[in-house]
Amino acid sequence: MKASQVIKTLSTALAFGLIGLSASTVANAEKKAQKVYIDENVFPEGIVAAPNGDKYVGGLENGKIYRIGKKTNKATAFAASSKLRNVVGLEVDPQNRRLFVCDVDKTTAKNPQVIVFSLRSQKQIASYQLGESGFCNDLTFDNKGNLFITDSLQKAIFKVAKKDLKTSQTLKPWYEGKQWPVKEGAFGGFTANGIEYINGNLYVAMYNIGDLWEISTTNKQQARKIKLSRSLSAPDGLELDKKGNLLVVEGGSGKLSTISLQKSTFGKVTTILENLDSPTTVALDQGKLWLPISQFDHLFGFNKADHDPKFFVNVYKLNP
Repeated sequence: MKASQVIKTLSTALAFGLIGLSASTVANAEKKAQKVYIDENVFPEGIVAAPNGDKYVGGLENGKIYRIGKKTNKATAFAASSKLRNVVGLEVDPQNRRLFVCDVDKTTAKNPQVIVFSLRSQKQIASYQLGESGFCNDLTFDNKGNLFITDSLQKAIFKVAKKDLKTSQTLKPWYEGKQWPVKEGAFGGFTANGIEYINGNLYVAMYNIGDLWEISTTNKQQARKIKLSRSLSAPDGLELDKKGNLLVVEGGSGKLSTISLQKSTFGKVTTILENLDSPTTVALDQGKLWLPISQFDHLFGFNKADHDPKFFVNVYKLNP
């Protein structure tokens, strides 16, 4: 896919997520939230909650990373001297030692990569190259400490073994979703997006068609589509809650929903939050949901009004 096609696909897809949301309904949803401000010109996409309670947010537009301190709830620049391009998905290793960052060129003129930073020193310690004309999107760890990465345009999942996490390298696809459909129009070839690991399986959200796929990490990469009670609307970030359900951000309808995986072959989708303004990803920490508000409608020119100069993360308390 050519760079111009990628930009058109992404722009249209992101805009689709804003159709039907009036200013009043967005305002009503945001009244329920505590707001944690980040910075100007961020247009945030990815967020992750570290095991120690700190949160990390990445800017799609300004290529910066911010750390929100657990005690202060204030955002400060992380690895400020790094030269990232457009930051997408983020992940922290279970030992709380390293931050893994999907760094892309949104025009795809340059190849996507994952940059690894030390949380302590904030210095880069490794990088993984993902190949040509791709879009590194999201990351997750399995129970053995192996890292898995989605690439939405290459229709692939990449893997970095635990023993190789500190080694810079060029990756080859661990799994290729040849059966994942590519469509014309709004969502085009933007396939595998959010990814989460549960009990030997990877769960992957298909942004362009609203499906959820399960891929075994142990049984010869056996893959299947999970039957859902309803299709998802441009699903983006995934997060596992304490009950074993998947939280899914639906950018196409401004919703946050849960997927209850019943008998591992069927998922019941329940909306828990709606009327969100350009949601992308979600982090869960201490009974609270952290949702970046991307303002992508302004970034891609579909909303001509001035955007809020201060970008923020909405924080919601979960019901017991």
